[in-house]
Amino acid sequence: MRKLVTAPDGVSPFDKEGVALINLGENATEEELAIEETRLVQEWEDAQYQRERVYPSIGDQLDMIFHAGKGGDEFQVAIQAVKDKYPK
Repeated sequence: MRKLVTAPDGVSPFDKEGVALINLGENATEEELAIEETRLVQEWEDAQYQRERVYPSIGDQLDMIFHAGKGGDEFQVAIQAVKDKYPK
């Protein structure tokens, strides 16, 4: 869903539901909105690739938490049960 709004500088580019607000002015056409939407999606996907390359996988992150003993008692017990049931 596209929304055409004017927001002051420093205001979030997302509404309260997390929908991106595209600001091209009151006279923007549907074609201009579609082009901007496509550009923003591509920008997000490009940045997502960079984020995925910087951070360890979610599985690796959870394994680090488990091995550091920082997951809390319930987390530690649940993970240990799986590791005991399916040893490497």
